[in-house]
Amino acid sequence: MKHSMQQQRRQPAQVIALFAIALVALLAMVGVAVDGGTLYVQRRTAQNAADAAALGGARALQQAATSPTIQISAEICKYVLANNFGVTPTATAYFVDASGAAISGYAITLPSGCSGSTSTVIAPNAAGVHVDVTVGPYNTYLAGIVGVRQLQAQAAASAQVWEYAIDAAYIAPWASCGPHAPVDTSGTLQQILDPTTNTILQSAINAHMSIILQSDKMNAGSAGWLQNYPPPACPDNTGSSWKGKIDPSGLVIPPVDVPTVTGNGSVSAQCTATGQTDPTRPGDCFLYVPVTDSNNATGEAHVVTFACMDVYPGSTGNDKWWGTLRPNSACPTQPYKPLWGFGSSNANTIVSLTL
Repeated sequence: MKHSMQQQRRQPAQVIALFAIALVALLAMVGVAVDGGTLYVQRRTAQNAADAAALGGARALQQAATSPTIQISAEICKYVLANNFGVTPTATAYFVDASGAAISGYAITLPSGCSGSTSTVIAPNAAGVHVDVTVGPYNTYLAGIVGVRQLQAQAAASAQVWEYAIDAAYIAPWASCGPHAPVDTSGTLQQILDPTTNTILQSAINAHMSIILQSDKMNAGSAGWLQNYPPPACPDNTGSSWKGKIDPSGLVIPPVDVPTVTGNGSVSAQCTATGQTDPTRPGDCFLYVPVTDSNNATGEAHVVTFACMDVYPGSTGNDKWWGTLRPNSACPTQPYKPLWGFGSSNANTIVSLTL
């Protein structure tokens, strides 16, 4: 009886000991949840600050008319300070070139604590800015139980200035006329252009649709291979033998009317000019091909967009050339590319995140 009573008295003490051990583990788990959640929020805050600051800095670069300038650092600091969650972020920044790589020796000077203003010399060939943001170190709430007393969050972002400009060397001397394009020698026409957005249909790109781009018999009546289905809206430069060659002058920024000229362009010459050959298909090359809608005036092509195509000769050079629709990433440059110069801000430039 005595032995039994002693056992009963010891049981509460054991429960307290077990509860104390469990409490430590429980607090550790709560600490991970609380401080881990805070770290996630601070990490998201740091990324928001980096993204906004990079965009702000690149926009200031776009609008800069002199060097040095205080506007770039001022814009970066404004957006760094505007994005905080109880802890003021710190930042560093530098210029990037057209490829997104850092330009050595041209850090963007930011004032201490982003308080005040500093003057920054713009790097030659600068096409954007990169910003690194750090939040912390800041004290944890409960993670100190397991020895983690401070945490910090870091993020980075790059933004570049882009201008809608395609070099003449990258424009094929053929145009796909109208929202439809001939896809075989039987005269079949297929929609490739979304007329509401003036963009190439993704379904046509996914199918790698092969279309005929040019022919001196495209619209030649009964003598041509498309006598029943002439491509709609092709500019008629010399009777019925328009070749589709575009003669661009300066920037080609759709939508725009550009003059058409006669003459069969050479696939090999165009590939040599761009150097963008397709390694899997000798003789082919990746080119941007201008595409028109149905609003062509006589002797002019109303270019509304560009299609990236893998261009290659057809069965007979004076009848047709072929092109396979490809994603824009296959072509040598995107329609938007970094082309920044002092005071280049205009309606045809954009600022976009690139990292």
